[in-house]
Amino acid sequence: MSDIDRALDAVGAMLEAVHAELAAGRSVELAPLERLVERACGAVAEAPRERYAELRPRVEAVLAELDRVERMLRRRFEKDDPRGS
Repeated sequence: MSDIDRALDAVGAMLEAVHAELAAGRSVELAPLERLVERACGAVAEAPRERYAELRPRVEAVLAELDRVERMLRRRFEKDDPRGS
């Protein structure tokens, strides 16, 4: 398994954990996720061109999950916003 695969796996696992915590109504610390995403982005950016087609679905899946977590956070903050926005 390459560094790229390990980095993407780590992000995927962290996103699953974040999603589970949010779904349970618990707070999450996003700094560790941010560091993992930065590491994965760096690894993907340095990937050989031959791996781009192989990596694309995995990167798209990570982006989709990041979007899902963002929507969950937005809903939570909007619900908790006393201004009613």
